[in-house]
Amino acid sequence: MTSATLSKISAALLFVPIMSGGLVAGELASVTRVRMAMGTLCEITVISPSEDASLGAIEEAFAEIRRLETIFSLYQSGSEISRLNRSPVGKAFQPSEDLARLIVEAEKYRRRTGGAFDSTIEPLMALFRRGNWTDAEWEKASEAAGPGQWQFHGNGSVTRLHEGAGLNLDGIAKGYALDQAAVKAFRAGAAALRFNFGGQVLALQGDPYVVDLEAPGEAGTCLVSVPLRNGSASTSSQKERFVERPGGRVGHILDPKKGTSVPSSGAVTVLARTGTEADALSTAMLVLGPDAGFAFLKENFPEASAVYVLKADGKWTVRPSEGLSDLVFKQ
Repeated sequence: MTSATLSKISAALLFVPIMSGGLVAGELASVTRVRMAMGTLCEITVISPSEDASLGAIEEAFAEIRRLETIFSLYQSGSEISRLNRSPVGKAFQPSEDLARLIVEAEKYRRRTGGAFDSTIEPLMALFRRGNWTDAEWEKASEAAGPGQWQFHGNGSVTRLHEGAGLNLDGIAKGYALDQAAVKAFRAGAAALRFNFGGQVLALQGDPYVVDLEAPGEAGTCLVSVPLRNGSASTSSQKERFVERPGGRVGHILDPKKGTSVPSSGAVTVLARTGTEADALSTAMLVLGPDAGFAFLKENFPEASAVYVLKADGKWTVRPSEGLSDLVFKQ
């Protein structure tokens, strides 16, 4: 796609406006509901002038997430992205507005992260989801991965250039779904909201939401807490999804440049202005590691912040980005 098209479609993304003014708790009704969505638990809390209004906003938010799942899910053979990944080589595919937007966003983050975030690694991720593969299969999939196997056109359409090429938006779709669901909730009357979508949080309006950062793989071991105000917090680690291989455990986050799993026992949490941004950046920051990650964030996304939780000499350590001063250490 041309840079003009990238800018045009990116500008069309709907982000929730941040309003000034406080909320008077006694005048508002807070309602929470939890459901499965996109393969994980999604908890939505909405505060509005009445219980009925809060429930209505919650339903609108869940309906939007369900709609987007039919577009972005790689576990649904009939989803739009699955159909894109099966489209004939050399024939342009015209995506829907939401898929076109997220493809543009993913390409933007690929460029800005220097390839640390890359949606074109689906050939490798397909093997990971299968759970087993040979070295020859992995090498073949590596040849089908990468932005060179795709052509992005100025009208928003995309063309596969390799039979094995595929796009994987899992590292950004959940954050995008949070943003779009929040838009629906506010339009339905929400005054404030808080989403916890499989560990990624979006908090808009109301009091700050306290995000507890745990030691990866050790539930209940909160190391530090950080308040989230009008934004999203996304955590990436290798502890939740992995495959046991003869050579050891392989995590689901890959280094796109190397075509191998990121060898990290730690985690990184990114706090950013939107769910889309936090989701993509947490993936990239785990790939980059703390030194390169902090330098990248400071130069490219100075309004965002991050916290790495790392293990050194058998002990967990916490490394926050420069300027993140309101952490509360638990241990």
